[in-house]
Amino acid sequence: MRFLRVCKYVRAMRFWPQDSTLTGASRYRRAIMTSGALVLARASALLSMLVLVPILLTSLDYERFALWMTFSSIVSLMAFTDFGLGNGLMTALASASAKESDHRLQILISNGFAALVLLSVPLALLVVAVASTAPLGLWLGVTKIPAGELRSAVIILSLGVMAGGIAGIAGRVQAGLQTGYIASLWTTAASILMFVCLMAGIYWRLPFLDLVAISACVPIVAGIANTIWYFTRTEPGLRPRMAAVDLTQMAGLFRSGGFFFLLQVAATVTFATDNLIIASTVGVEAVPSYAIPARLFGFISLSVAIIVQPLWPAYAEAAARGDMAWVRQTFLRSLAIAFGLSFAIASILFLLRNQVFPLWTGSQVKIDSSVAAALAVWCVAESCGVAFAMLLNGLKVARFQIAIALAHTLLSLPIRYLFLQRFGLWGLPAATTLVYVVSAIIPCVIQLPKILGTRAHVAEGRFDNSIVKIVATP
Repeated sequence: MRFLRVCKYVRAMRFWPQDSTLTGASRYRRAIMTSGALVLARASALLSMLVLVPILLTSLDYERFALWMTFSSIVSLMAFTDFGLGNGLMTALASASAKESDHRLQILISNGFAALVLLSVPLALLVVAVASTAPLGLWLGVTKIPAGELRSAVIILSLGVMAGGIAGIAGRVQAGLQTGYIASLWTTAASILMFVCLMAGIYWRLPFLDLVAISACVPIVAGIANTIWYFTRTEPGLRPRMAAVDLTQMAGLFRSGGFFFLLQVAATVTFATDNLIIASTVGVEAVPSYAIPARLFGFISLSVAIIVQPLWPAYAEAAARGDMAWVRQTFLRSLAIAFGLSFAIASILFLLRNQVFPLWTGSQVKIDSSVAAALAVWCVAESCGVAFAMLLNGLKVARFQIAIALAHTLLSLPIRYLFLQRFGLWGLPAATTLVYVVSAIIPCVIQLPKILGTRAHVAEGRFDNSIVKIVATP
């Protein structure tokens, strides 16, 4: 009932002022609301994970539990199957909301939704074909799970992620219009529902495939519910319509989404493949010793992302209005918060590692102190990088981001393998941090005066090909 009352309150709100005027205070207010809702969503996911991991550890055999932890990497790898359309649509809506009508926003949403549907059908067939023929056991380091069960689990999870991307179109729209707190409330509800369903499945001793199906289907249900509610009850004027679909508009979204697609691919290959590298190199049994502390330290950088992520559309909208003074001030504040918060929490977690990790996993999974130290340093560097990324995404800085992303990816892959073989598990985050600082953080710091000293001038629906197209700041 409380969730329904919140939805009723949100429904009564207009998502941007009628005079299309946004001030710095209103941007901060929306960012704070979105951050607060994201905190609620991530906290529910964290609490669910903290409870489920030790239960799954005792309910599943060790190899299936390790595979469950490895699946987080597969979900991250599937994040770019929309070819950047979701992020491209979100950024386009953020810029368009500063100066366009509801009709123009509806055209963008309609073409974004149509593009996602058209793209997903051939990709779904490709995923099924690859999963049905590829040596998944060799790739994932699995030896005891039957091949049929393994293939079915990967197919169910992969198709679920792709379907969730289509079902969650409303979440992208809400983020672009700086009302992402609505999507976060639905995500919170999904986390609670998934926890209840998984606990029931464990209680009734459902097969491993059924548990995978539950984790894949619940986010789809939540996304569909949000989309239906948003476009029928809250903003019917923005509802996608077939009559608004135009191939030219769709091609423009594909072009703009291509920029984010390249960044997503580079980020996924670099940041979301540690578990897969360990499974294929050392064996899937070694994954929990790394994945469990990585998951906990990862929540630190995720917490920072919760705070700064709502600034992405806010930067885009402010830049479209020429309010670069607000952009500069807000970015410097976000960078200070990202560093200070991540450093403080990572230090505390590292110092309390001997109490926290055994409390969570008991004595079944041993966590090395060097792994925890390397992950603590990495989460601080990653948190600072998130603050830079939100600024660059909001200002649509294209070539520079792609250049540093590709450089980091190409350098990190061989160095991570080398460090893993030379130093063990702690070498993975150490290598990632070293390459990230050299290839990403330092170049961003060097370019920062130029980026903040100018303003982005971006044509509607297109991304600049330069670091920032220089236009004299008034």
